[in-house]
Amino acid sequence: MTDKTITINITDDDENLIAKVDKGQVAEVYSKKQSENYGIKNIFKTQLGTPTNNNLNVEYRNGTGNWSTGTSNAPSGYGTWVNFVGYGGDYTETNSWIAQFLFPTVLGDFYFRNKSGKDAWSSTYKVITSKDYTSLSKIKENIEDYKESALELINKLNIVKYDRIDTEQKGVIGILADADTTNECFLSPTKDYIDVYQTIFVLAKSTQELSKQINELMLEIKELKKITTSD
Repeated sequence: MTDKTITINITDDDENLIAKVDKGQVAEVYSKKQSENYGIKNIFKTQLGTPTNNNLNVEYRNGTGNWSTGTSNAPSGYGTWVNFVGYGGDYTETNSWIAQFLFPTVLGDFYFRNKSGKDAWSSTYKVITSKDYTSLSKIKENIEDYKESALELINKLNIVKYDRIDTEQKGVIGILADADTTNECFLSPTKDYIDVYQTIFVLAKSTQELSKQINELMLEIKELKKITTSD
């Protein structure tokens, strides 16, 4: 597997670059003033150990740490987490504005989620996954043919056009993750966004099914032509 470097750019509200974080969690601070204002300077030097109460939802401090299989609200297994707590001050559950990066040890996946205000955590989004890097059979098990009718799944989808209320995007074409017509094969494990990787291969299988139907029809037409010619 080719090694990939993951780089995270951190900017302020005016899109000024504050810090750059690579896969080894090394920060390049771009100015002393910015590092003091945003608390970047010491984040990667501060080792927090395991999360408070073994629960990532109640971790309100700047710094890095590790979780294990018994940690609540973290990806399964083991991994390293990084907290960026906004604007300094007293880090309590009510005023912590947190960006949280999660790096599981298994296969190099990368997750992100954020928090603003008391108990207000976003979903955990898988930003990067190891399956973006390789599809070799050696990292897979329980391999079997996908037997569902992909064409039927595609035909059931309700394609919509919508405006996003959380952004300025208008006239977006897509599908709804929580619609009854959207099969779980199109969805992420959390079922709140579309898994583009899986969707591509459902589309590929539907194309194969269409190709098979077309070939069968062509054979029927050929046989019919023979009958009409013989008459």
